[in-house]
Amino acid sequence: MASTAICYEVIYGNMIRDSVRQGSELLTTITNDAWYGRSSAAYQHWDQASMRAIENGRYLARAANTGISGFVDPCGRVLDRSQLFERKILIRDLRFLTERTTYSRIGDLVAWLSLALVTAALLASAGCEVIRALEGAETLEWAEITVTLTNGETEKRRTNGEELMESVRRCLRRAQRGRSARGESDIASIPRVP
Repeated sequence: MASTAICYEVIYGNMIRDSVRQGSELLTTITNDAWYGRSSAAYQHWDQASMRAIENGRYLARAANTGISGFVDPCGRVLDRSQLFERKILIRDLRFLTERTTYSRIGDLVAWLSLALVTAALLASAGCEVIRALEGAETLEWAEITVTLTNGETEKRRTNGEELMESVRRCLRRAQRGRSARGESDIASIPRVP
């Protein structure tokens, strides 16, 4: 069974991966790249289509009425291709493949897990640094903080040490939950303590 992506559908890795998961043994795509003109976009579109062949371990046949037509093997090697706006007939024997790649099995799971791990590490690190920098601030009579409003303006506010630390804790809790304050952020910069 072969699957066909029409035009820019081929740039969506998950869409092509779903086709392979549903039994596609050969990738095909048809496109009209005329609107790219002679820009680099037509080459980028070709490269993105070629990437789907590599990710899924499938041969790719691409037909473009004005762009680049050609064939790519499962390792990403170009078997044959035309140039932009070139009239050419390309013929090639391609195989139907059933073996699945790691990507076709798990998709972007590794990327999402890496992103989650880095985000958690950054939040944990930032939270520890802020708390360390403000140790003992609860005992302050007052401190001046800079608040950044959502419109980008900043204003200075006077606060006591307890309010300052509670503000930092609220800000860190929101950051850990992945939400930002509504209307303003509690702390934009670490205050200079008098």
